[in-house]
Amino acid sequence: MALSTKLRPAAWTRPGIAGGATIALFGWLLACAGAAGGSEDAGARDYRLSGEFGLSVHQVGDSIVVRWMTDEPVEGSLEVTTGAGDVVHNEATESWTSHRSAFPTPAEDSIQLHYGDADARHRTWVHLAEREPRPVRITGVDSLFVMADIHGEYDQMVSILQNAGLIDGELRWTGGERHLVALGDMMSRGSEVTPVLWFLYRLEREAEASGGRVHIVLGNHEIMVMLSDLRYVHYREMWLATSYGLGYDRMFDPRESILGRWLAEAPAMLQVDDILLAHGGVSSDQLAFTVESHRDTLVTYMAEDLFYRWGDTTAFFDIDSITFNRRVDFFWGDRSVFWYRGYSDSDTLTAELDSVLEHFDSRIHVMGHTPVPGIREVYDGRMILANPLPLGDEILLLVRSEVEGRWRGERFRAEGPPLPLEVGHPES
Repeated sequence: MALSTKLRPAAWTRPGIAGGATIALFGWLLACAGAAGGSEDAGARDYRLSGEFGLSVHQVGDSIVVRWMTDEPVEGSLEVTTGAGDVVHNEATESWTSHRSAFPTPAEDSIQLHYGDADARHRTWVHLAEREPRPVRITGVDSLFVMADIHGEYDQMVSILQNAGLIDGELRWTGGERHLVALGDMMSRGSEVTPVLWFLYRLEREAEASGGRVHIVLGNHEIMVMLSDLRYVHYREMWLATSYGLGYDRMFDPRESILGRWLAEAPAMLQVDDILLAHGGVSSDQLAFTVESHRDTLVTYMAEDLFYRWGDTTAFFDIDSITFNRRVDFFWGDRSVFWYRGYSDSDTLTAELDSVLEHFDSRIHVMGHTPVPGIREVYDGRMILANPLPLGDEILLLVRSEVEGRWRGERFRAEGPPLPLEVGHPES
């Protein structure tokens, strides 16, 4: 079978299982080298680790495995309860900073973890029942918030959502019936990816219970982590996985990880009324898809054995070249929805953008992926570039106006009133 030459260099530098472990070890050594003392906690001394900042939950066979951190080497404590308050597991762990407890999977759809130590316990709901596929075509929305490329910037995310009125001081959903889209790249680069994901995991259900919605859309960095490409993972996150004896990709492996399974349920393309959203731009190569068929293809490809053997180059020889290259183009292609930058890099693709908007029956396309100095509209407002610099510095709000049902856009920062959108390509 002939490998795609344009992807070969990236494929060969992409770490597999052994490569991921090597990078995790390197991250741990790097962290320890930069901190005095060389203790087990040295690599994460300046980072928050307790509660959801260090929580990892897996469902392995018939068991639930919970891993968590404490600030000091003390005895850990885990109590697991049902929605009715019944205790299904209670265990004290040995004195250390990283802790692990396993117990048989309960029959309940959801359980609450009470974890930490005897003096400080945190609470997190974990949902075990399979859910219906997330919708990829939403109608009847009047207010749509979009935050792209959070990249583990937890504090910045929280501050902006509070300023926008979507969460309160207790970090609970106060957005009512409004909709929020996390437009990919929640992972990598930043130091606090784990709490970002647990926060959105909870907020999704809180918003739904209030009549609103939180929509998760996959970006290229979620795909990279799942496919064992860990080049951009912050060493704090690497250190956390190493402390648990895991490769970082295993922290989010959809076959076992609760957060990984939750991420794998997300689409890569979303349509909200006449707004088309994807992490990278939707190129004309995607005109063979609908938003539904693109989701179905993503689900199919992520369920294949090849998806979990991507770092093992011998797996490429077990399939024919056409099948292989379709998956390469889907996940790694320059014109895929995870990677396409054409609209952000050029102001001459009007015909292509118009063909995409017409195909998907949309007026506006919103994308992240490419950083820009301020969220801005280009192509006379038909495209919005939603990935600001610094990362996570702004979120987009689109409000439906009464004039012909069109959308009015503005952007929120961590403080102050909303600002108008920037206009034009950055180089213009």
